[in-house]
Amino acid sequence: MDGGETASRQRDRRVYLDMCALNRPLDDQNQMRIRLEADAVLLILGHVRARTISMVVSPAHFVEVEANPDVTKREHILLVLKEIGVESTVDGIQVRRRAEELHGMELAPPMQHTLRRLSWPDATS
Repeated sequence: MDGGETASRQRDRRVYLDMCALNRPLDDQNQMRIRLEADAVLLILGHVRARTISMVVSPAHFVEVEANPDVTKREHILLVLKEIGVESTVDGIQVRRRAEELHGMELAPPMQHTLRRLSWPDATS
């Protein structure tokens, strides 16, 4: 694989950060968990800015960000979305075809499968 192919593959990698993740760097950093999560998000955004990966942006992002009562956070997140995000493109026909294929597999919900494997103590004992 040559350098051009490697660079192309890296640009084809996509990440979707939900609003909780995008807001994490703006949250109070006094708790270690929040600080680590914020650092992880900033690392990912650094890769997006460097164009080694793409950040997919959906219409849901804009609906959710507009609901944020904090004007400063709202404006910052909107800027990030518009500056480095890439609008998602969806082929509705392909999505429907895949959904029908998965539906035809009659997959059990994950928890149902897990609960069947667990042995719960009898409530009467």
